[in-house]
Order: sequence, then C-alpha cells, then structure tokens
Amino acid sequence: MHELYRFTDYLNYLLTSGGRHSIHSPFVYRLYNEVIHGRAAHPAFHHIEMLRGQMLASKSVIERTDHGAGKQPALVKLSDFTRRSAKPAKYAKLLYRLIADLQPAFAVELGTGTGISTLYQAAAMSLNPLISLEGDPVLADIARHNAAESGLAERVHIITGKFEDTLPQL
Repeated sequence: MHELYRFTDYLNYLLTSGGRHSIHSPFVYRLYNEVIHGRAAHPAFHHIEMLRGQMLASKSVIERTDHGAGKQPALVKLSDFTRRSAKPAKYAKLLYRLIADLQPAFAVELGTGTGISTLYQAAAMSLNPLISLEGDPVLADIARHNAAESGLAERVHIITGKFEDTLPQL
C-alpha cells in the first residue's frame, strides 16, 4: 500500500509541477539557470581536485582530536577521513558558484577538515578572505598546506581552536 501511495504522490507531483520556465521571479530564475545549473569554473578547480586525489591515495595516518564529540585522540588514515568529510566535487562547485554570484562581504566556515571545500569557497571570494575555524591542529595544518599548494593561501584564514573559544572572538 505504501508503494502505491508513493507512486500516486509522485504522479501528482509530475502533473502539477512546472519546469524552470514556470519560475516567475527574475532573481530566482537567474539563480536557478546560472548558479544551480551553471557551469562556471575557476582555474583552481583542477588543482584542488588533484589535491583531493592525493589525499584519497595517501597512506598517511594522522592523529585526530575531535573536540565536538569529546572523544580521545584517534589514529585514522588520511584517505578515509578525506573520503568521509570532504564535499563531493559537484557540491563544492555549487558552493563556489553561489559565493561567486552572491559575493558576500565575509564568510565563515565551521570545520575546515582537509580544506577541500574551503578552497572552492575561497576561490570564489573576491572581497575578503574566507575565515575557517578548525578545532584539530593536525587538520588545520593539512588545510593550510593545501591552501598554499593550490595558490589560494591569501584567500583563506584558518583559525585553530575549539569553537567555544574561537567563535566568540570572531
């Protein structure tokens, strides 16, 4: 019975929904076509993806300190952590297009990780550097290294420490 309901619900959606041409707001129409479904690229994309590939292929083991979960430091493979934490390229590119289009005066990221999505966002920032907070000093160092390797170090400001300490100062 549940499957029948889902099928009829989907059929109703298909019959009543409109396409992109049914969007009335010029701003939303442009945002949908040029940003969400856009293909805007930046020269740094290729290098960022090369860095992602290097980290996914890495055999390095890092000692992680997770302040948010209150766990003890743990040894994890850099490749496993990158696979679990880094945004997929299609979502990182969407973040880039959103920031490049909207051009916020400032942007703050909570949790830098290895810095992959940080670099995509920083590439889009033209007014001020992206500020990224990371609690784990090992990950912050990896992200700083990746920013330097990608040529985007001047567009990223990584602050290391617990969010409860760094966020109020920010």
